Amino acid sequence: MLYRYKVRLEYDGSRFIGWQKQPFHHGISVQQKLEEIFSTILHKNISLFVAGRTDSGVHALNQVAHFDTDILLESKKICTTFNHFLKDTGIVILDIENVERTFDARFSAKQRIYSYNILNRNAPTTLFHDKVWHIFNLELNIPAMKEATTIFIGTHDFTAFRSPKCQAKSPVKTIDYINISEPKFPLGKIINIEFGAKSFLHNQVRLLVGGLFCIGSGKWDIKKLATILEDKSRKECHVMAPSHGLYLKEIFY
Repeated sequence: MLYRYKVRLEYDGSRFIGWQKQPFHHGISVQQKLEEIFSTILHKNISLFVAGRTDSGVHALNQVAHFDTDILLESKKICTTFNHFLKDTGIVILDIENVERTFDARFSAKQRIYSYNILNRNAPTTLFHDKVWHIFNLELNIPAMKEATTIFIGTHDFTAFRSPKCQAKSPVKTIDYINISEPKFPLGKIINIEFGAKSFLHNQVRLLVGGLFCIGSGKWDIKKLATILEDKSRKECHVMAPSHGLYLKEIFY
């Protein structure tokens, strides 16, 4: 009999080449590290299936994966064991839950939440190195950025805002919401941009943040941003926010 387990985890993306195993690539992926440790502890070949395949440098606050095994696990105990062997790797298992075999970490997801953090101050940062996009010598226009988010809400063809390597069958996606906030931060201005949708295209969030940055910096006006979206002009959408400011925040099922 096979049992299915749902795994929630967080990780520091700056230590990995991304979630997915990549042959002939220098570096280690989150998936590779987890499967190695899970397989060693359980004495079984374990394959993990994930809700969102994050890119190199992208962090996860609440990633979800699942795996199958014929071993009935004591969730709390095995979670503690996994975390012991994951110590200092940059990965933490938040919890493990025995679920129905119909559950699928990727295809059962109803909404994914991504969060992007910008540090807008002149001084560099040490505490948040590789954790935020540091923008200096420029004060972003937050009201203009908030107004521009309305262009992306709803169902659109996001050809201009996806990677040329994107494998999705269709560029049409529905953005449920985009919220821009300025959480209190004693060491400078933090700008948080949160995106909610059932699914996203490859690099879509980072390219949307790049577009909002162009609005906030005054390089583009809202009319140009709307034209780029409508014309599906990937060539014009040339600013992509760096990966280290991006977090997979939550997944709803």
